[in-house]
Amino acid sequence: MNLRASLADRPPYRKFLIIVGLVMIGSVLFSSLGSVLAKGVFGVDLTNWNLQGETLPGTVEALRLFQALAAVGTFLVPAWAAAFLFSVDPPGYTGISGKPSAKGALVLFVLFLAGLPFINWMAQVNSQLHFPSFLAQVEEWMVTAEQQAAKLTELLLSGKTGADLFWNMLVIAVIPAIGEELLFRGIIQRQFVELAGNRHVGVFLAAFLFSALHMQFFGF
Repeated sequence: MNLRASLADRPPYRKFLIIVGLVMIGSVLFSSLGSVLAKGVFGVDLTNWNLQGETLPGTVEALRLFQALAAVGTFLVPAWAAAFLFSVDPPGYTGISGKPSAKGALVLFVLFLAGLPFINWMAQVNSQLHFPSFLAQVEEWMVTAEQQAAKLTELLLSGKTGADLFWNMLVIAVIPAIGEELLFRGIIQRQFVELAGNRHVGVFLAAFLFSALHMQFFGF
């Protein structure tokens, strides 16, 4: 049975549900593999460890391994699997086969620099927002999620050697960035654009989901 492009004729909302299923399966499988390898290689049981617990030798290395595998299983593998199932040309479907123009790259860089003050201002505004009393528990959960993310980042960045810098760049920047862009812009955004019938709506919906997934609501 040839699976390539076997689901190409599915409507966008079904493709989106298929993507969600692929993400859930990939995340569970690769996160489980990460936990097993962290225990076997570094002797760190991440299933019973929390950020308030004791940082045992090998914990940072175990977390890096877990984070890398979790990112691969949550983003990279589902993105490529979806592209393979939805198109006879997976690279073209995700949009990575095209060659960016120098003009486009320059415009993007200028827009990025121009948007930084606005982005920082929005993050500052979000950090000062307070929910009504009946949503106090939701706000508390959001604050806790922010603090947990900050502590995890601080722990991963605690190394001081060149090797630490290399592995942090790979695990924190390169793998998640490539995987997230492939999944959200290459796959999910395409479904939202087709579903909404409007490119701008599709872009904003994908960006909204992308930001929400990071569980950093005050920098939304």
